[in-house]
Amino acid sequence: MRVRQIAKSLNLSTAEKKDSQGICFIGAINVGQFLRSEISAKPGDVIGANNQIIGGHDGAAYYTVGQRHGFKLTNTKVLSALY
Repeated sequence: MRVRQIAKSLNLSTAEKKDSQGICFIGAINVGQFLRSEISAKPGDVIGANNQIIGGHDGAAYYTVGQRHGFKLTNTKVLSALY
C-alpha cells in the first residue's frame, strides 16, 4: 500500500492501476508460455491425497499451488494442487 501512496504523491500514472497477477518482467506473454519456453517438460504422475495415481502432468514446474486446470486427470471431481 505504501508504494501506491508514493506513486500517487509523485503523480505517477501507475498509482491507480489494478494490481498485476502476472510476472511483469516477461511482457505480454502468458506465464505458462514463458515457463514452457524456459523449462524443459518433465512429465509425471499426478498423485492423489491417498497416494493413488489420478492422472498425469507435463511438468510440475508448469503448475502453481491451488491450480485447478491443466492436469490430465482420470477423475472428473474438482481437485487442486497441494504440493
